[in-house]
Amino acid sequence: MNIWTVLAIYWVVCCLAVYIIRNRDTFYNKNKSKFQDHITTILIFPLAVPFLLLYLMYKGWQQFYYQDRPIPVPIFLREEKGRDSVIVINEETMSLVEYNKQYGTQYTLDDIYGKGYSASLKKDKDDVNTVESTKYGMLIFPDNIPDTPCTDAVKLLARTLLTGNFKNFESRLDTDVESIIYGKETISGKSAVIEYWKQWRKYNVEFRGTNFDVAYCNYYADACLLIPHQAFMLFVKDNKIKKILLVGIDLHSNIGYEYETTTFRYDINSIQPCLSEMIKPTDISKPVVLENRFPCFSCGTNSENLKWYNAQFARVFSAYSGYMSVCPHCNKVVEFYPEAHIRYNYLLTPIDPFNLPNPISHYSQKVSYEPELFGLKNFEGGEPLKGTKYVEGLPDNLKKAAENSDWFLLSTMSSEDFNKVRECYLKAIDDGIYEAANILGVFAENYEGDSEKGKIFLQKAIEGGSHYARLNLFTILWTEKKYEEAANLLNDADKMPSPSLKCLWNKAYLLFMGNNFAHNPYKEKNKAAAQNILKTILDKEGDDFYNSEKVVFDMARKLLAYIDESNIFASKAKAYRYRLKSKLNTITDFDAGAIFYDLDALSLDNGCFIQLKTARQYGKGSQSKFYVCNKSFEDDKDILKYITVSPTEMGAWQVYLLITSPTQLPTWGHANYIVRNLIMDKNDLYNIGVLKYYELSELAQKDMLYPSVEVVKKGDLLTANIYCCYWKDWKGLIREHVEIKIKNGKVTSFQEIDDFVIFAFRGEIRGEPYISFI
Repeated sequence: MNIWTVLAIYWVVCCLAVYIIRNRDTFYNKNKSKFQDHITTILIFPLAVPFLLLYLMYKGWQQFYYQDRPIPVPIFLREEKGRDSVIVINEETMSLVEYNKQYGTQYTLDDIYGKGYSASLKKDKDDVNTVESTKYGMLIFPDNIPDTPCTDAVKLLARTLLTGNFKNFESRLDTDVESIIYGKETISGKSAVIEYWKQWRKYNVEFRGTNFDVAYCNYYADACLLIPHQAFMLFVKDNKIKKILLVGIDLHSNIGYEYETTTFRYDINSIQPCLSEMIKPTDISKPVVLENRFPCFSCGTNSENLKWYNAQFARVFSAYSGYMSVCPHCNKVVEFYPEAHIRYNYLLTPIDPFNLPNPISHYSQKVSYEPELFGLKNFEGGEPLKGTKYVEGLPDNLKKAAENSDWFLLSTMSSEDFNKVRECYLKAIDDGIYEAANILGVFAENYEGDSEKGKIFLQKAIEGGSHYARLNLFTILWTEKKYEEAANLLNDADKMPSPSLKCLWNKAYLLFMGNNFAHNPYKEKNKAAAQNILKTILDKEGDDFYNSEKVVFDMARKLLAYIDESNIFASKAKAYRYRLKSKLNTITDFDAGAIFYDLDALSLDNGCFIQLKTARQYGKGSQSKFYVCNKSFEDDKDILKYITVSPTEMGAWQVYLLITSPTQLPTWGHANYIVRNLIMDKNDLYNIGVLKYYELSELAQKDMLYPSVEVVKKGDLLTANIYCCYWKDWKGLIREHVEIKIKNGKVTSFQEIDDFVIFAFRGEIRGEPYISFI
C-alpha cells in the first residue's frame, strides 16, 4: 500500500467522522448543510487534525506537569494580567504571592518564568516594590525607601511575625522596651513584649493570615508598618527598639474626619490660634485618658508626659473639635484626636490653618551666608606714611596720594612725580616700615606689570611682618594658578608671633572644604582643624594689635556656624541658581561661559564654546538648553563630551547642576512640566505654598531634604551617587537619586536611578491641595 492510498483512506475517514458528528442529531436539526460547508469539511478538516492532536497532547502534558504548581501567564497577557501573575485552576489568574499564601508554597517568579525574570522587572522604574511571601502572608516594601535603623527594624518585625522566628527580633529589643497598644495597655520589658507578640501572631497571622506593607511616614521621616486597618510605629535609638505602637489607622472614623491619619501633619506654630487650655473634667465630662497613647517618635517621650490642649479648627466646609498632644522637648504635635464634627453657626467660627495671616514663624527672611576666600577680589593695604616725616616737603596733591596709598592716583602721576613719592616709600622701608613695601609691591604687580619686582617687595614686607603683604601675595599666586605656593604662605602664617587673621581664616576655609573647593591643595577635608583655627582667631579678639582686622572676628563666628550647619552642595547650587536667574540676559547674549565661575570644578575643552538657547515662546512647548560649539564650529547638545570634571564629590555635583539646568531656566507651554524648585534650605521649602503649613523639620534632621553626594573610587573610575530634593507642581516633593561615573576627568555615565516621592501632590481638590501623608 503506497503513501497516496494511505492519505486517501485518512482523508475519507476524517470526512466521514465530521459528517457523522455533525449529523448525529439530524432529527432535531432540520437545517441542511450549504455547499460551502461541504467544501470546508472536505478540504480543511483533515489538515487540522494533526494540529488538534498536538494541542490535545500539549494540554495533557501541561495538566500533568502543572498539577501541583502554577502555570505561567502567556507573554501577550502579562501586561493585562500583571507581570507577577500566574494561572491556577479553571484558567483563573492571581498574583504569585497570593498563590503561595493560599497553597502554602514558596515559589519565586524565577521558578515560574525562568532565571533573571525578577531582575528584568526591576529595570522598570514604576516597578520598585519587593515582595516576600510566606504561607501566612506577604511583606511588601518599596526598594527605594530610605535605609535607616527604623526601616530595618520595621522589616525585621514583619518578618518575625510572618515566620515566627523571634531570635533576631529579640536581639534588637532594648532591655526596657515598651509595646503600646493604643488606648488599652502598655507592656514593658523584653520578655513580656516577646510573649505578647507571640500570642498576637497566633491569632492575627497564623489563624487569619495578613499582609504587611512597609510605608514611609514623612511626618517622622521614617518607616512604619501597615496591616489592614492598623499601623505599627517604632521608636529606634542607638540601633535598639525602644517603643512599639500598635494603633488603628482611623482613630475616630465615625465622625467623618476626612484627613485623619496616624499622625497630625500641621506645624505647631501654624495652628497655635486653634489651641486652648485643656478643659478640666466635670460631673458631665469625663477626664481624658493620657496613658497608652501616641508617644513622641522624635525623642521617645511617653503620652502622659506630653502637653495636652483642646483643639478646634476648620477644614473646608466643616470643623472638628478634640484634643491634641504636643511634645514639650521637640515642640511638635504628636496626636490629634477629634471628638466632634462641628457645623458652622453664628456663635462659632473655627479657625482654618490655611487662612491664618502668618502661618509659619520658622520662616526665615535672613540672607544666607556664603563664605569666600579673603583677598581674591581686591588687594589690601594700609596708610603707612600718613602723618609721617617721609611725606613732608611734597606738594599737597602728591602728599595726599602718598599718605592715602592711593594706587590709582599714583598710576596717573607723571614719572617725575611718582619717583618723588617712591623715594618716600623706599626711605620708610629702610627705616623698618614694611607696610610701605606692600604698597610698592602691589603697585609693581598691578599697575607697572612687573610681577617679579612686585613679589620681591611683597616678600620683603612679609619678612617684616606685614599682614596685608601676605594676603596680597596669596592672591597673586592663586590667580597665577600656583596653588601649592599660595597654600604654603598660609601654612607659614601659623608660625608668626602675630599671624594675619585673614590668612588664618583662608586656611580654615580651605581645610573645611577639602577637595570640594576647586584647586584646593588641602585634598583631605579636616573639619576639626578648621574649627581649631577659627577658635584661635576668636581668641585674638580684644587685642589692640588686630583693630584693623575686626571684620575677621565676625567672619570667623559665621564660618564656625556654617561648618556646623551648612551644606556645601546647597551653597554651590544657590550661587549657580542665582547666576542663572539674575544674569540670564548676559549668559544668553554674551557669555554663557560665565557659568563656570560657579561651576569651578568643571572646565570646557580648549577651542570650544558653550552657548545657551532659551525657550521659544510658540508652539506646544519649548525649554532652554545649553549646547557646545566645538572646534569644527558645529553645535552639539551632548555637552558632557567637551567638559573636563574634577574627580571629586563637588565635581560630580556640578555635573548634576549643569545637566539639570533646563529645569531652572525659562520654559514655554508643555515644557513647564520639567520645572523644579530645588530644596537647598528652609526658605526653599516653605516658599512652596502647599507645604508652608506643615511640620517638616524631621525630614531635614534625617538628611532627607538637602543634597548629598557619596563617592566610591576604584582605580581611575569614580562613581558618585547624588541625592537631591526638589518640588515639582505635577508630582510633589521628590528625592532624586542620580548616579554619575567619571573616568580620567570625563563623564562616562549619567543615569537617573530613582525618584522617591516624599509628598505626592495631585493638584487642587475641594479648595485645598491633595498631599499624600504616610
